[in-house]
Amino acid sequence: FPFYFLKKPPRKINSIYGYRTPRSTKDQETWDLANRTWAKNLFKYSVPVVIVQMALWVLYDVGTSLFGGCATWLLAIGLAFYETEKRLDDLN
Repeated sequence: FPFYFLKKPPRKINSIYGYRTPRSTKDQETWDLANRTWAKNLFKYSVPVVIVQMALWVLYDVGTSLFGGCATWLLAIGLAFYETEKRLDDLN
């Protein structure tokens, strides 16, 4: 998903696909910056998430590895969101 988002970012502001927050949909320039930043941040965090998921899968039972994988993804999404919003703060 992050790789696809890097290669095919949404071109126009829409309500279906892309990094959609009230601030990111303010204008086209902000939309483009927000979607580029979001994709880069999400891709940056996806590699460690996959490594953690594989380690959990090898070390623990299915339930623990599933919970740990989901928790790791939520952390990665939160970090990507935080960094993207921080970048939008720098724009304004």
